[in-house]
Amino acid sequence: LIGHSQGAQTVRYVASVRPDLIASVTSIGGANYGSGIIDLISQKLPANSQAEHAAQLVFDAFGGVISLLSGNSDLPQNTMGALNSLSTQGAHAFNQKYPEGLPLNECEQGQLVAENGVYYFSWSGTAALTNILDLTDLPMLLGSLLILGKDDGLVSRCSSHLGHVIKDDYEMNHLDEINQFIGLHNFREVDPIELYRQHVKRLQELGL
Repeated sequence: LIGHSQGAQTVRYVASVRPDLIASVTSIGGANYGSGIIDLISQKLPANSQAEHAAQLVFDAFGGVISLLSGNSDLPQNTMGALNSLSTQGAHAFNQKYPEGLPLNECEQGQLVAENGVYYFSWSGTAALTNILDLTDLPMLLGSLLILGKDDGLVSRCSSHLGHVIKDDYEMNHLDEINQFIGLHNFREVDPIELYRQHVKRLQELGL
């Protein structure tokens, strides 16, 4: 299983509850310890306030665009649920229930093979502006300015760590990691698609 961003929690959950069905989990730009930018947004949005409702409309629309670009335009959006699960507090609660693959200390390497017998991997980027033609780089830059330390525009380098960390400082932002927008990325960096090819080969060599 491979999960990007919030999808990292999804694949970790599946591997935790049904490890008999899963050979490996790979987290790409996953907020495994939460996202500082989500914490900031949550603090500024009092529950049931007009600001919260306005933000929900904006983020639901953004999620709809991402779904459209991913070929799944009919997927439902739940902004507040996402914010809660991706906050530091929400991620901590999730990690208490499903700890497999996490490093003993944040920003360290985790176990390649966890107690449940599943292999865990991760990688992420630490860039915001990566291609002058990419319109999505601007929101990535704004996000990066709100996060302490190295990050991909939404998730910090340390928060992305899970299992064996393949690399945590690719010249990629959060959307480059999944080859969006329309494949524009830093052309001095490895093509995101090539990263997936390399990883498939890695898994094959491990017999997974």
